[in-house]
Amino acid sequence: MGTKHIVVDPITRIEGHLRIEAIIDENNTIVDAYSSSTMFRGIEEILKGRDPRDCGLLAMRICGVCTGTHYQRSIEAVEHAFGVTIPKNARIVRNLIQGALYLHDHVVHFYHLHALDWVDITKALEADPSKTVDEAKKWANAAGTTPYVADSAKFKEVQDRLKKFVKQGRLGLFAKGYWGNPHYKLTPEQNLLAVTHYLQALDLQRDAAKMMAIFGGKNPHPQSIVVGGVTCVQDIKNPARIALYKDLLKGFTRFIKGAYLPDIYMAGTMYGDEALDGTGAGLKNYMAYGGFRLQDNGFYKSELLFPSGLVIDGKYQEFDQEKVAEDVTHSWYHGNEPLHPFDGQTLPNYTGFGKKEKGIAYLDTKGKYSWIKSPIYDDTRVEVGPLARMVVGYTKGDKRISEYVNRFLKNANLPAKVLFSTVGRTAARAIETEMMADIMFDWVDELAANVAAGDLSTWTEFDFDYVSKNAQGYGLEEAPRGALGHWVKIKDGKVENYQAVVPSTWNAAPRDYKNRMGAYEASLISTKVAKPEEPLEILRTIHSFDPCIACAVHIVDTKGKSLGEFKVNTSAQFKGASMKQQKFQRVKRMTLFMRLNHWVVALCMVAAVITGFYIGHPYYQTMISEPAVQKFVMAWNRWIHFYAAIIFDVSSIVIAYLYFFSRFEKPVKKLIPNGKNLKEFWEVFINLITLNRVKRFDSSHEDSFHVVYFTIFHLLLAWMLLTGLQLYVHGLESGMSSIGSWWPWLLHLVTDWTVPVCGGTKIDVRYVHHMTMYFILVWIMFHIYYVVWRTIFWREGDIAIVFGGYKFKKG
Repeated sequence: MGTKHIVVDPITRIEGHLRIEAIIDENNTIVDAYSSSTMFRGIEEILKGRDPRDCGLLAMRICGVCTGTHYQRSIEAVEHAFGVTIPKNARIVRNLIQGALYLHDHVVHFYHLHALDWVDITKALEADPSKTVDEAKKWANAAGTTPYVADSAKFKEVQDRLKKFVKQGRLGLFAKGYWGNPHYKLTPEQNLLAVTHYLQALDLQRDAAKMMAIFGGKNPHPQSIVVGGVTCVQDIKNPARIALYKDLLKGFTRFIKGAYLPDIYMAGTMYGDEALDGTGAGLKNYMAYGGFRLQDNGFYKSELLFPSGLVIDGKYQEFDQEKVAEDVTHSWYHGNEPLHPFDGQTLPNYTGFGKKEKGIAYLDTKGKYSWIKSPIYDDTRVEVGPLARMVVGYTKGDKRISEYVNRFLKNANLPAKVLFSTVGRTAARAIETEMMADIMFDWVDELAANVAAGDLSTWTEFDFDYVSKNAQGYGLEEAPRGALGHWVKIKDGKVENYQAVVPSTWNAAPRDYKNRMGAYEASLISTKVAKPEEPLEILRTIHSFDPCIACAVHIVDTKGKSLGEFKVNTSAQFKGASMKQQKFQRVKRMTLFMRLNHWVVALCMVAAVITGFYIGHPYYQTMISEPAVQKFVMAWNRWIHFYAAIIFDVSSIVIAYLYFFSRFEKPVKKLIPNGKNLKEFWEVFINLITLNRVKRFDSSHEDSFHVVYFTIFHLLLAWMLLTGLQLYVHGLESGMSSIGSWWPWLLHLVTDWTVPVCGGTKIDVRYVHHMTMYFILVWIMFHIYYVVWRTIFWREGDIAIVFGGYKFKKG
């Protein structure tokens, strides 16, 4: 019978444009899968050159579904860059806005985007409304609560509405379902119960939107968050506004506990076999940035509602943002190696689809096949999202998360391993929704108490001109769909570079440079498909991630044909399925004075080495017969050697000062032997000796390895100077000098201690002085190698900088 190639495009009931291609064997089991986004975002390019305080308003247009979360992350990235800590009220308000988003997003996802993968609408027509009441009580009891609705008349009303739709042929969004598929397992009454909750959730989502708008100003796209805090001072001062928020929260929480959770218990039980089999498990490596600060002690030091960390191969490890990188090997972008978001580029390189068969264009899976990049963490593929948050928190031993997870597993009578499945991923979302609703009551009370105590502060003042000269920062948070990060580099008050790595980037990504699958792709492997022509199982697993492929400016259809032409900005323009090459822009890195100083050092070093060799071993004196000429040549060599060394030393002192003390980032801090610096030093060292092109840190600024090896050079230089002056002072008559007797006295005072250190004699000093020169020569050879390496592999333009003062980058 052979294999079959299934194409599901577009995946519906998601935000954005997503295509899944799967290969199934003769047993209808998926053996290979590919995930492709057929849309391009490009917001990063639009943000370049903007005032960083405006980034949030633009970045939130990445997506209006999880509205406001990009807004907050962008604002927090800039705050992190500026070193601004927001007041307590601002932290609580941001948590309340984001918390309301969680409640809205998770409920909408399950009922309106995901439920029809579990619920057969047509079977609800066969249900007995009175028996549906029994089902409602049964599953509410399992969840330890009372049913949101347990009225047979209400269930009969919903059933009659469905029958009317069917009779009139107006099924609308229900018209294209795979109704009757053998992998639907709910009873007619259970289907009717779920459909009733589906319709009620449509009305209820308005309340969550109102909650976001109370403190956000409006919804979608709130506008009350600014760099430094929030602007909703009048709202937090008004007890009626806080009371309204709390009343809406109470109503929404009642639906979560009385409808959403019981429905999850019902689905978890009825589809328990799939959960126990691990259908949809995927990578089984999980990551969470951590989210919802509970304290006011600065960036990424606060206790978090959702702990940060990873679970790799079942073991917990701490999260380090410097290990995040994005690979574009199989993505429609230019690039050769994984880059940290600080150094990331978004330069489209659309290569089109692959082969065409019967009018259908298939993905070029050997080459580039998606607009989504492939993020990796410490060279590992990971899954993010609600399941990742629960797994990371549970494995780390977080008491709150452990309590909610254990209660769910106990009430559902299911083992912990069911979490690692499509069912488990869906259940994790409901578990954290209940947890979120419960803690939001604490935040409302905390805000009210703080305001009542007289604290009305909502904004922290800062000096923009000072903090925006040269800064970089990141905003990390747990969006409803998972780990969301924004990285920004700021120079002279403008955005120099901007990158956003969104949850669906992690999950929906294509293969990486090692041909390893992304989370979507891995989750489909070994999935059994009942009917290949009805890929219900593919939709069920993909929907469990809640895909969000946001903000298209470039769209292609299922046949690979371009559907539009869009202008992104003055330096980037699409035409059909291609993009004009962006112009290069110059970025100044070295002034003329610094470049001249560098080359003076280089020339003096060459002169000092050549003359030093001659002074130590007059190799061409044998060619000179006249003793007077011999002395003349030696004198000139000594004179050149002395003044070359003096100029060399003075110029190097100037370079050292400019390097350590006049730079904004103060690289001297990189010499502190803390964990971060040691880790960065080791990674660069390993990269250099293993020819590894991957960099997980911002190499455009001084890394700890560069600072250490630069410091070593100046220590060698200082030692060379001291031993050289000791040799020089022994060449002077005691107490005699053309510039006065104080000169030899001072040199003896400063350098005589080098004699016992070197061995006790002048010959020992000369030997050590000579050997130090060889160490400096070794350093020079490594320095040339390092500069060439950074120029070729890390694209830092060091060679161009030292000649012309500028590096060139696309933008």
